[in-house]
Amino acid sequence: EIHWIELARRANAAGVEPVLRWHGEQERAEAERIAAAAPGTRVLPAPDLETLRRVIGEASVVAANDSGPAHLAAALGIPSVTLYGATRPEHNGTVGPGQVHLAAVFPCSPCRSRVCTYRGPSAVTPACYGSLPPDMVWREIEKLIG
Repeated sequence: EIHWIELARRANAAGVEPVLRWHGEQERAEAERIAAAAPGTRVLPAPDLETLRRVIGEASVVAANDSGPAHLAAALGIPSVTLYGATRPEHNGTVGPGQVHLAAVFPCSPCRSRVCTYRGPSAVTPACYGSLPPDMVWREIEKLIG
């Protein structure tokens, strides 16, 4: 969450409206906390596929973890920065023009697990995303948006 807050703040400062999607009540609460901490960030009202397709189709850039929305953005030809923690881009990366892949560098990555089992110290969860700080992600976004 702290990394997404920082990215949303940077996007707002650059004149790019961050839009957050969610699936399930836990993700909805996370999206609302991010939006509250980064005013100007919009949370989609529902997780329906048609709304997601429309919003992504109108986006100038997408930043996402390795997920359905990242692959949808690639399929729609939207420049994207996709973060890979538990997965690797060479196995299931987004494909298309303007696709940037950032893979975590972490002892147990790629674990291919949906639940992080790392128990060491970490400022973020899943811990592997700590190796993909907002500065790194934002530099790639800036390249895509010019």
